[in-house]
Parts: sequence; structure tokens; C-alpha cells
Amino acid sequence: MVEPVNYQHSLARTQIAEQVQESAKQQHVTEEQAFANELQKLDKVREKQVQQTEQDQEGVKVREEEQKKKDRGEGKEPGEHGQGPAEQAEPDEGTDDPDHHIDITA
Repeated sequence: MVEPVNYQHSLARTQIAEQVQESAKQQHVTEEQAFANELQKLDKVREKQVQQTEQDQEGVKVREEEQKKKDRGEGKEPGEHGQGPAEQAEPDEGTDDPDHHIDITA
């Protein structure tokens, strides 16, 4: 018995359609993986930015507290209240605050 020509053509078309569908699935999976990788990268960048912001905020709070202590006169001995202008000047203290560093290399 001989198969009809239409059946042979439809079988080939079905196989081609299945191959196209399989390649589309593989491409979709690849795109999903690329998207997931990009999301992970963005999450890491966001976490670093959040950490940096938190550190910056903590630094600001510490500086504000130090300024408040200086303004209130804390850190001085009870009998050390300045009697004259020469005694009011405090010696230069080494700080790690980048705002207080002066570049003298020029």
C-alpha cells in the first residue's frame, strides 16, 4: 500500500514545526537565564549602594554627635574652661574625616 503524498508532506511539516518549537523553547530558556543573571547583578549593585548609604548616614550621625559634644563643651576637664583667648584654642587633632583633610602637596 502506498501512502498518500499529503501524509508525507504533513509529516515533514510536523517534524519541522516540532523542531522550530523546540528551538524556540531553548531560546526562551536562554533568555530567561540571561534575564535572571542581569537581575542578580542589579541586586548586588543595589545592596552595595544600600550599604554605602547606611555607612554614610552613620558617619553623618557620628560627626553630628561629635559636633554637639564640642558645642556643649564635653571633653574638657571641669577646671579647663578657657580664661583667655590663648587658652581657648584647642590643639590640632588628627581626624580621619575626609572633610577636614587639607592637601598640602601642591
